[in-house]
Amino acid sequence: MDEGLAIVLAMVGSMIVVPILITYFILHLFIKSKQASLVSAIFGLAGAFVVGFMIPIKDKEGLVSIIVSSTNSEIVGYVITLGVLSTVIGLGVHTIYKRIK
Repeated sequence: MDEGLAIVLAMVGSMIVVPILITYFILHLFIKSKQASLVSAIFGLAGAFVVGFMIPIKDKEGLVSIIVSSTNSEIVGYVITLGVLSTVIGLGVHTIYKRIK
């Protein structure tokens, strides 16, 4: 495998898998259900991508871009920001689901 491709796959994998794992464990503390925590974490990450990248906050940049530009390491900024956003959105998804059900 090409070395550049391996680095790109590792970065993309860590940007998707690590925030889902962080969100899953945090949500599992609150929700106490493995299945509901996993579903909320996945929907939360999808919502975090929308909120973090597509909604402009300052100078037509999203929240993730602003936080990453203020950190020393790009990958850490992405993982932390997406993890926190997906946790908050995942809690919201679970709360809405419980009220509908």
